[in-house]
Parts: sequence; structure tokens; C-alpha cells
Amino acid sequence: MATTAKVWVEITLEKSDDDYTSVRGMIKESVLTEILENRYKGFYFRLDKVHWVSEEDDDVTNRSYLKYYIYGHNADLIGLNGTSYYRTEDIREISPLVTDYDRIFENAKFEETMFNF
Repeated sequence: MATTAKVWVEITLEKSDDDYTSVRGMIKESVLTEILENRYKGFYFRLDKVHWVSEEDDDVTNRSYLKYYIYGHNADLIGLNGTSYYRTEDIREISPLVTDYDRIFENAKFEETMFNF
């Protein structure tokens, strides 16, 4: 059975008028292409390994870093599996992430101090 290639993306979604949120995750490459070419027929698309980041400032080192929040990892969301479905009409921006984002995600995922819901 052939596997379907997936790519890492950051997607900005409109939650309501002038209220936006960005999430990161993996989407099937074929679905991404169809969305970008306005050929996608589905009402919803699937995003796996859903997470988001926030930029934090370290006052001691005067540097910024990203804090990772994994969907379904902690607290009330513990039963969720990290997969979400979003409406295509809510997409406002799609940004591909670097090809080695798997490494970045896996390293951040296991640093317990990074999870603060």
C-alpha cells in the first residue's frame, strides 16, 4: 500500500471577524496542492500533529524563543490525539515549514518545560 506524502505547514485561520489563530501541523501534500490551486472539493481538511507556538522573551539573555503547545498533550485535552479538521473557507494564510521540521517538533515535544497550557 502506497503512503501519502505529508508536509509541515503553519496555517492562519479566521475564528471570527478580525480574530485569527495560527496552528502548525502535517497535511497531505496532495490536499495542500488542491487547496492552493482552488481545486479542493472538501469542506474540511485534516491536519495531524497539531500544535502552536508562542514567542517568549528571556529577560536574562535578552533573546526570544518559541514555546510549543501540543494539542491533546496535557490537562483537559489529554484524550485528544493531535488531529484536527478545519474548514477550508477559514484559511487566511498557509506557510510551508522547513523540511527538517520533524526534528524540531520531536525535540520540542519531549521538553516537559515547554508545555504550559
